[in-house]
Amino acid sequence: MAACFFLQVAPVLILFIAHDPWMFYLFAILFGIGFGGEMTAFPIINRQYYGNAPVGTTYGWQMMGAGQEWLQEPS
Repeated sequence: MAACFFLQVAPVLILFIAHDPWMFYLFAILFGIGFGGEMTAFPIINRQYYGNAPVGTTYGWQMMGAGQEWLQEPS
């Protein structure tokens, strides 16, 4: 999981020096691998943490909480 988080954070640094289109493609590939690794493990970790609680409900509440921050940011 730490490797997946690293693969999401490290490519953002590429964006600071990106001047050519291929650097944006490199960012998208590396970030996508990290994001895919995290999101695949997310339901499994939820199941281990919450036990037999409905996974869809807990996942929905977590995503709604994450979306709240996005809605409250100034435009």
